[in-house]
Amino acid sequence: MNEIIRGEGAAQHIEVYADRPEIKAFFATKASAKGGWPFCNAELFAEAGVSDYVQVGHFQTHSDHVQVIDAEVIEKARVGEFELELPDDIDDEKRAKAENECMGGDILFFDSDGAITDQKGVLLTSMHADCIPLFFYDPVREAIGMVHSGWKGTVKEIGRITSLKMQEVYGCKPENLLVHIGPGISQCCFEVDEDVYEMFKEPKYTTKGIKYYIDLKEYNLRMLMDTGIPEENITISEHCTCCEPELFASYRYDGSMLRMGGGIVMLDK
Repeated sequence: MNEIIRGEGAAQHIEVYADRPEIKAFFATKASAKGGWPFCNAELFAEAGVSDYVQVGHFQTHSDHVQVIDAEVIEKARVGEFELELPDDIDDEKRAKAENECMGGDILFFDSDGAITDQKGVLLTSMHADCIPLFFYDPVREAIGMVHSGWKGTVKEIGRITSLKMQEVYGCKPENLLVHIGPGISQCCFEVDEDVYEMFKEPKYTTKGIKYYIDLKEYNLRMLMDTGIPEENITISEHCTCCEPELFASYRYDGSMLRMGGGIVMLDK
């Protein structure tokens, strides 16, 4: 499996792509989970060796929006000129939540759930409490992506959008793209009613009474393969965040408001 547990306590995390020394990628555990937006954990960042990098985060809204982080955006962040922009028509509740909960991070976007970049030294992050993290890496074009793909984002095909955007913006060839589908709720625990089931296009599922159990990880796998990425380039975590409450914070399991961060960065050293 493409995951190794590292660190202890507030620094504990799962290292992803440990066999790729040119990048650092991680997923937090319950011990290192945090509240607020974006994911900021100094102990974990230090343990993972990513403390000194420009951090990109999101006020996530289960959208299909993927940000492109270019040199101009990075330069604004480095000189302290990047500010969170909220739309004029945002409702008061969301505005208050964004203004009160968003803290830390160098670059923060509202209403997006993923980002891609070809810039080294840029830490792309996302936050999760059962939703699926997708880690993208192209070692040939030197580009990365980090995506929060909850069931709504999966229905909206944010993983497909990210793959195609990397191909369009950076010239990535699908046969060179590597993707890790990280820890998240598995089919055993993702129970939904018929109205949610009907939003998916031919999902892998089982039934129990009137309930459906959908495999979000397998759905993302097929979606990514449909963009041309070979199946052998895609790895899937065996961890279910809902089944393992001692290791993960799960909203589905106990309503936890803690969020586990995922992150990936191409090293510039």
